Amino acid sequence: MHKSANRNGKKDERRKGGTIMQDLENIPEIEQENEPEKFEEGYVKENSKIDSFEIDPTEWEKIKDSPYEYICEFYEKMYPRIGRKTWSVLSLMPCSILIPKINSEFKQIKQKISLLWISPSGSGKSSMAHELNKIAYNPMMTQSITPARLNYEIEKRSNGEEIPKISLIVSDIAQLFSNEEFIKLLEGAIGEESEISRSTMKNKKRPLTKKIDAIAYLSGTSKNIFDAKVRDGILGRTSSLITFFSEEDNSYIINHLNSRMGKPIKIHSVDIIKKYYQTLYDIQLGISKEFNPIEGYIIPEEIVNEIGLFILALKPLKVILEKWGLTSTRSLEQTYRFLVNSAYLNFFNRKVIDNELLITSKDLEVAKKLTARECVQTYRILKGIEAIDQFNIQTERDLRAFEFNLAKTNKKIPDDMGYIMRGGLKK
Repeated sequence: MHKSANRNGKKDERRKGGTIMQDLENIPEIEQENEPEKFEEGYVKENSKIDSFEIDPTEWEKIKDSPYEYICEFYEKMYPRIGRKTWSVLSLMPCSILIPKINSEFKQIKQKISLLWISPSGSGKSSMAHELNKIAYNPMMTQSITPARLNYEIEKRSNGEEIPKISLIVSDIAQLFSNEEFIKLLEGAIGEESEISRSTMKNKKRPLTKKIDAIAYLSGTSKNIFDAKVRDGILGRTSSLITFFSEEDNSYIINHLNSRMGKPIKIHSVDIIKKYYQTLYDIQLGISKEFNPIEGYIIPEEIVNEIGLFILALKPLKVILEKWGLTSTRSLEQTYRFLVNSAYLNFFNRKVIDNELLITSKDLEVAKKLTARECVQTYRILKGIEAIDQFNIQTERDLRAFEFNLAKTNKKIPDDMGYIMRGGLKK
């Protein structure tokens, strides 16, 4: 009788629309990106010589003066409506594998940034993976690899480093993430642990453990996020991003791309961006003859205080704490990761004092914006998954009925959350 009553209750909630949107009413919308203007690759230490090509001095000064905006704007022009969103994080990732960890009095926290991008098929995930592969440090792009082969490739690409540094690029996580051992390896590699551990036939009781520094670009569809192994282990170790195209987005993209048809190809910006990252790598690897590697960060007290107030005021984090018991510690640390990586990306317009990088209010602005967006999207992933079970939504028809009843109360599921929910439907 108890089970039957519960099932009926779910049906009643679904018919009425339930209370799913009560939490969302207090969650701010994600700040919209600025409207764009209308108009083996990668780096390895042993082959660090910058490719010889003619660089426009004016363009080189532009990227040195404002690299974050330069890179985001370039990829937004190439990939309208997703370029800026993705590269707002991707641009900070490559150097995060090389810069120092962040001191926190009694411990150090990781400085590395990884991305989990959830988007429908045909959204440009593979194209973006190839773009990142051009500039990443020690990139390893794959969609299918065994844990044993992964260990082999890590050793092969270590370039004599005591702790190998790898940029793992996966444009479709479906196949790789069906392997639980691979997920565990990845969690250790990109997490605070910075190590991989695996059992072999000879060492089942004492797994082999190896230190490694890795970042990861991981992309897939909403179906992948319903795998508990992915959701529980990877979501907390990456910056989450959901993109979903509306009809208006589709119209804009078609018009934007069509307006560029027949025009000369512009490839120099790609070369300039690649050279810029190579220059930053050389500095941190001690190859540069002009600059010393960064050994730490100077974070002004007013910035520290503002970050504390910012985290405590984030509404999505309050809801996440109340509903799922997850503290805001990770978001606090993620804000500092965005902060220091923004500063290093802007190396040529930041002060360096005794080999320590001075953080500025501009870095704080970038960090706050990215953290706020990430918190909203993490909330919508968790809430979308919960709603599928809470309201017993199993089919597209169930979801449409649920949305219809919400519309009667002038409420609407955000597009990105609706996309997440569709990933959990049963065909």
